[in-house]
Amino acid sequence: MNAMTGSLAVTATPTRVKVQKAYAYTAREMDGYFRHTSHSEAIIRFIGIVLILGAFIQWLVPENADGFPSLMTKTGLAVAFSLIGIAIYTSALRGSRHELRLDPSRRDLTLTRLDRRDNVRSSKSFPLTQIKSIYVKKPEVPGAPARMQLRLINSSNEITAIRGPYEEVEMMHRTLCRHIHILQNK
Repeated sequence: MNAMTGSLAVTATPTRVKVQKAYAYTAREMDGYFRHTSHSEAIIRFIGIVLILGAFIQWLVPENADGFPSLMTKTGLAVAFSLIGIAIYTSALRGSRHELRLDPSRRDLTLTRLDRRDNVRSSKSFPLTQIKSIYVKKPEVPGAPARMQLRLINSSNEITAIRGPYEEVEMMHRTLCRHIHILQNK
């Protein structure tokens, strides 16, 4: 099944996956609903750049007659603006879209965060033996995306695997669980 519906793209076939592995499964959030997160990331990056530039522009302001306190103040502001600007800029580069990949040869589930250019920003793999449950969490607000959640055996935290319209996420959940069940019974 290859599907690209609304805001999610799914590739799950026994034979026609890029790497030709049986029961491989890939699901990725597409633009659609998540387009606004790309815009907000661009705005946050712009704010970070403005703060970094503000650290240097403040040196163009003339000093007072007694330059020592002003020099210390300018140095402190430059360091503070630079650090805050860099922190804001790097936090916006983490990526806002999720990708889920089931690798049958390694028997693990990989969760990836993608940026707006589909570059991998962070990736984490979980062996199937460490996954306690996978379930779909319905949206609390109408129009909000549903989320596929993972629970690990050794952790009480829930991990968001993928988001999207409820029907699509539920379909992906059923297909993913079927592929995992087949892999575990081999």
